[in-house]
Amino acid sequence: MKSSQITTNFTAGELSPQLEGRTDIEMYFRGVKKLENFLPRPYGGAFRRPGTYYANEVKASSKKTRLITFIFSNVQAYILELGDYYMRFYKDEGQILKSSASAWVTSTGYVVGNYITSGSVKYYCKVAHTSGTFATDLSAGKWVAQDIYEIPTPWSESEIWDVQFAQSFDVMYFAHSSYSPRKLTRTAHDAWTMTTPTFLFANAWVTTTTYAAGNYITNGGTTYKCVVGHTSGTFATDLSNGKWTAENRSPWDGTKGYPTAVTFYEQRLWLAGNNSQPQTIWGSQSSIYENMSLGTGDTDGVEFTIATNQSCIIEWLTTGTLLEIGTTGGPFWMSSGSEVKPITPSSVYVKQSNHYSASDVLPKHIGQYLYFWQKNGRILREQTYTLETDSYNAANATILAEHISESGIVDMAYQQSPDNLLWCVRADGKMAVLTREHDQKVMAWAPQITDGLFESVAVIPVDGYDQIWVIVKRKINGTWKRYVEFFKPLDYGSFLEDAFYVDCGLTLDNPKTITGATKTNPVVITAVGHGFSNGDKVRIRAIEGMTELNRYRFTIANKTTDTFELVGIDGTAYTAYIQGGEVRKCVRTISNLGHLEGKSVVILADGAAQPQETVTSGIVTLDDDYGEIHIGLKQTPKLLGNRAEVQTPTGTAQGKTQRIYKFMLRFYKSLGCKAGSETRQETVVFRTASMPMEPAPEVFTGDKEIPYPGGYTKEARVYVTSDLPLPLNILAIVPFIETADF
Repeated sequence: MKSSQITTNFTAGELSPQLEGRTDIEMYFRGVKKLENFLPRPYGGAFRRPGTYYANEVKASSKKTRLITFIFSNVQAYILELGDYYMRFYKDEGQILKSSASAWVTSTGYVVGNYITSGSVKYYCKVAHTSGTFATDLSAGKWVAQDIYEIPTPWSESEIWDVQFAQSFDVMYFAHSSYSPRKLTRTAHDAWTMTTPTFLFANAWVTTTTYAAGNYITNGGTTYKCVVGHTSGTFATDLSNGKWTAENRSPWDGTKGYPTAVTFYEQRLWLAGNNSQPQTIWGSQSSIYENMSLGTGDTDGVEFTIATNQSCIIEWLTTGTLLEIGTTGGPFWMSSGSEVKPITPSSVYVKQSNHYSASDVLPKHIGQYLYFWQKNGRILREQTYTLETDSYNAANATILAEHISESGIVDMAYQQSPDNLLWCVRADGKMAVLTREHDQKVMAWAPQITDGLFESVAVIPVDGYDQIWVIVKRKINGTWKRYVEFFKPLDYGSFLEDAFYVDCGLTLDNPKTITGATKTNPVVITAVGHGFSNGDKVRIRAIEGMTELNRYRFTIANKTTDTFELVGIDGTAYTAYIQGGEVRKCVRTISNLGHLEGKSVVILADGAAQPQETVTSGIVTLDDDYGEIHIGLKQTPKLLGNRAEVQTPTGTAQGKTQRIYKFMLRFYKSLGCKAGSETRQETVVFRTASMPMEPAPEVFTGDKEIPYPGGYTKEARVYVTSDLPLPLNILAIVPFIETADF
């Protein structure tokens, strides 16, 4: 019996192997067995994920490092590199360097984090010391030559993953159970300070006040408790008369431990969960973040301990509509009990949402939903309030793909644009990505794999979309390196030449703006200050009018400072130049690739895939000259469909001998792929014999019918992959099946 079946979308993503027999559920027909290095989109298609761009090596590749997001505005967003006792900074896709440094002054004492300039070289202080001779101090290792802007931190490599943080404008607070809370303040791109704020836990001494037993004051940095009621007087006399006794009012210190969690909510700084009070939360006075003094006034500090019949150690705090508290006994929420009034010392209402234990991975919000990982890091909970039950529901968001979190999740970031995506780093170095559009019933997981191990992820807004940053551990020339990289946009724009589907890659691209082109023989191009030489090869694109020149390569002659001729190009019959355009000098040797030394790399040059090359001495040489070149590690997309299921005269096709004799793939803006069975694929033809060899073919949108290379089997599946750095976006799969009725 012959029949066909269509997979119209991939909005259920990669399904768990345990769902192989669930042909009775809708998700079976919206999911696939494998969806590696694809991103399911809310519209239904599976799009090849973009590549990652190399930003820099971390300070110490031998040590684990973490990325943190710092967002002041859409145009002032930073990635913080948090490592072993240090922090570095990235902005505008590059690492922030020290813009200036003070001259060496022999009479000054230096602390870790100071910069100086000596002989035009900037040096960073890594060992605190007083003045001395610079040569001696340098040889003693007290200074290190460094242009990279860096500040010291108190946390070691083993502690950075326990640090939690919360930001308000140009200030970020950090919490760790072994350290007093820290405050990071930004005053310029290369001016950041890390300080230890002094939190106030009692009102200052006021001589005109009458004190009752139990009152607290702070004097000279020490807090005192009133043990004998009295009116104002000299503090020294009152103290010697035994009316006051020194007392540590702070709920946290080196003995008690320090808060583990921090957030902002309703104009208060909230800290929670030290060793001696793991279920307690402290809120600052309103808008005075470092004053924790308690009282009965609406703006006074707040202290509350969660009372339960089980251990509920606080793991994290986060802010949604309510103040949300993740604990080992399940999440809670805190409010005033009123929709219109804020929390005050006399109006604190805490209620448990559910009993799913929370891990210490910081949660994320997508709309009204809170996403948090359970204690074992294997189940992602999707929590929201339901009016029907007047309670919080926490659905299992990994129910269709329980395998996706294998090894556990250690870090998570949320990308809001262009799609709602949760990027989740697994302990084994793979990335699990969830595409989630609740209203459209899109819940699709897909694993992301690279030539290395993902270790940390963070997101910042850039030019209208959210940019994903990662730390990746890669083996380079026999040595493990840790690199900071960022994913290029999913939409690469209007030109195939800009498509970036390599990992840990770099781009050679130096366009010059065209301002004129003549309809003469030869054509004369105007590009002010182009810097080209006679005999150079150049490539032109994006001209409006005179489009006959676009995407072709030319040799130049008779150059002037601002113009040059295109050798042998008669433009008298061309359309007239209107405006715009870019011209690039073509080269064949690409250097500065030392971060990929010894690696086999894939290459896209002027929109065409090139043969793989090996990086030697930081250099790759191509077989021809090109204007825009992307070079990096290969990342391979893999899509493997579910077993075909159609109805036969005797029921299901499952378990019956069947054969896919052909299939159809519906592409969107794609080039370069192979398809067939998992063991054998045929190259899908996009360039026909009638097409010129130059330029590269345009991307293809439409259907391709492909013969299936397999025979009869009881497990017929369609497999799609690519070993070229080109776009590959699948909208639908239609296998044509012949099923034997036995």
